[in-house]
Amino acid sequence: MRAIFRTAIPSVVIAAVAGLAVGGAYAYLPSAAAAPSSTPPVTSNEAQQVLSNLTPLETQLLAHRTVDFSAYSKAVDATVTCLRGYGFTVSSPKTSSGGMLTYAASYSFGMKDPKTPPSAAAQATVQAKDGVCDHESAAVQAVYILQHQPTAQQVESAYRTMASCLNKLGVTVAQSDAADNGVSTLQTAQQAVESGKLDSSAEESCEQGYHSVSIRPLPGLQQALNDLANP
Repeated sequence: MRAIFRTAIPSVVIAAVAGLAVGGAYAYLPSAAAAPSSTPPVTSNEAQQVLSNLTPLETQLLAHRTVDFSAYSKAVDATVTCLRGYGFTVSSPKTSSGGMLTYAASYSFGMKDPKTPPSAAAQATVQAKDGVCDHESAAVQAVYILQHQPTAQQVESAYRTMASCLNKLGVTVAQSDAADNGVSTLQTAQQAVESGKLDSSAEESCEQGYHSVSIRPLPGLQQALNDLANP
């Protein structure tokens, strides 16, 4: 079974999860980080919702309204532990070039016939489990993203790493200038996967660092954080 690189970020700023057939065996793969252009619009109400139902750990970590890397890492570890408890296979989180944590996570449905997809109900159950675990760290991660935005240099460095990786795999993309070429490069890579020229796991491996520095804070989160009652 092949895994997917997942940036450990709240579900409100990533693409929708999906059940995918991978490598001849059906597996549920938590979604990778979405590029800014593909991130669904988020309202200030959603920012308020993220902070309205804190776990005990999040309440502790957000007590001073700031999140350093240590607190962020503890929150991510809580999600990883939760996923593993639900039967997901999860690698140890690693820090990307943009300072965000990433890990590989997958879930096998154990289908005897590799050509038979799991039922919609089974997929929905696994998606629900992923959502529960995401909630373990969503608020802390959202605040960390808000307070630790990458520099332009970090974004450009991550883009160059991604572009070099894709070019080595035969996908021709611009080697520099993330601001002008970031979106088109991601689209080119996706087209290569769809055409069969590029393996999806190779694409994800190339892109994970760039995705992690492309995340933007939730609109209205700073105000919601200011308005947060004493946890």
